[in-house]
Amino acid sequence: MSTDRPPVSATSDGASGPPDPTRIGLVYDVDGVLRIAPLPRQIGRLRALVAASPRDRRSLLGMPRLVRVLAEKDPGIPVFYLTALPVRLARPLTQLLHRDGYPAGTALMAGGALVSEWLLGVGSSRKRAALDRLARRHPHLRWVLIGDDAGHDPQLFADFRRDHPDRVAAVAMRQVIDRRRPDD
Repeated sequence: MSTDRPPVSATSDGASGPPDPTRIGLVYDVDGVLRIAPLPRQIGRLRALVAASPRDRRSLLGMPRLVRVLAEKDPGIPVFYLTALPVRLARPLTQLLHRDGYPAGTALMAGGALVSEWLLGVGSSRKRAALDRLARRHPHLRWVLIGDDAGHDPQLFADFRRDHPDRVAAVAMRQVIDRRRPDD
């Protein structure tokens, strides 16, 4: 992990310095890689774990490297870790990201004050609000959005891309659900 960048920090609004019009920003929805998750995601994880091959589970282990490679292409690239966790869980989240080898960045805590909201998985609208705040705060950045296909990331990122077509450089989805396999 690079030592010339500041450690992962946390904020609820993602404020940072003046944007450079030629730069890309990286947003990674980390809820899919957290070992803790809302109840609907935990149920989905259990189902995927039973149905998934070992190859599918290895993709999770490569995420810190992928984010590091993207962030190292431009040492000044702003990296944001989007989560529906409440702000009061920012410290454990940033410690987990650091320990797992993710590059320095800002944790965007889109959750409300109540852990119970997060446990029920009702953070999609708050995540969208956090993305919209980033777009307003960094009007010249284009975004690389990374998530997974097991939750609401595909719809969240598709809606953001629809509303800000010139602001999204790429969308990458880690495949968690095997679409070729019929539902049981």
